Amino acid sequence: MKLRKDDDFYTKVMKHISKVREQGEPPRSDVFELDTYICDLCKGSISKENLTQCPFCGRWICRKNCWDSEQMACTTCVGVIKLCRESVDIDIKQKREAGKKKEKPKKSTKVQKRPKYETLLGKLKKKKSKSIK
Repeated sequence: MKLRKDDDFYTKVMKHISKVREQGEPPRSDVFELDTYICDLCKGSISKENLTQCPFCGRWICRKNCWDSEQMACTTCVGVIKLCRESVDIDIKQKREAGKKKEKPKKSTKVQKRPKYETLLGKLKKKKSKSIK
């Protein structure tokens, strides 16, 4: 999965999850009981208060069995979310390692060479000071 800087995590995940329902689309009602709906995953009969819609796939699911409150998604989307998060982490690590390999280590023990004329002048001055004494 190629990463672009302008993509956020939500759009990366949405590329890998297919929509079952659009947001706001009503859930299927249970024909055998009044005021109950059917969970799209476990097919259980649930009241409206215990039903929620997954923001990723759009499924209507029960909060008790099919909802992951940590990831804030249905149990089928949680696997895809975790895989996308791991792939993003791996891509970031690879980019960091590639950046470290490109950098050359700087040598801190560089000796600056003096121009030749400065060393010659220094020698001449030393000879003159010795000859004066």
